[in-house]
Amino acid sequence: MKKVLSITIVTAIICGAYGVLQLNPNKNTSDAEATYQTSPTVAITPSVNNNSSRVVNVDADYSDGVTTIDDLKKNADLIVYGQVTSQIQYSDSAVQSTINVNKHRKGIAPEVIKVFQLGVVGSDDVLSPGQSYLLFLGKQTDDQADTFFIKGGTQGQIQIDQNKLYFKDALMKKDYDRKFVSSTGQAASFDSWLNK
Repeated sequence: MKKVLSITIVTAIICGAYGVLQLNPNKNTSDAEATYQTSPTVAITPSVNNNSSRVVNVDADYSDGVTTIDDLKKNADLIVYGQVTSQIQYSDSAVQSTINVNKHRKGIAPEVIKVFQLGVVGSDDVLSPGQSYLLFLGKQTDDQADTFFIKGGTQGQIQIDQNKLYFKDALMKKDYDRKFVSSTGQAASFDSWLNK
């Protein structure tokens, strides 16, 4: 009886340890099963009724992350060029940016959309008011036609400044360079590729 109980306990410990390892977001995975993790620490600005700042740790598993710009385009519900006109701290850990859509390359876009991101207003990982972007978006699961999120966390967030593209995600930048920039540094027509 002791031998059976010991084997059962050891088996439970091994299975439990294996389960914990499978849930570990920092484990090594192959490219085919990779997800993109971020654990930003964000400081929340004190409100009028609160005289102290607090720190909120936000963990996000971007399970919609991809390894190529082709997959980013394929998986996006909406691809738009637009400018951030306003931004609010929607909750302690989420920012809502209002975007005036200049043109769309995939999907049907209202003239004005709302994009939600994890973070705080003014942090490096969220859209910046007054800036123009090329955005690869997914539809929020609410019933509103104008609410979206950026695919793959920051993978689908590309800033445009004086007709130059600035990628937030190094993997997408590398794939863009491989696919669209020749050895002479001349970029092929990325916009016409998006429009196909």
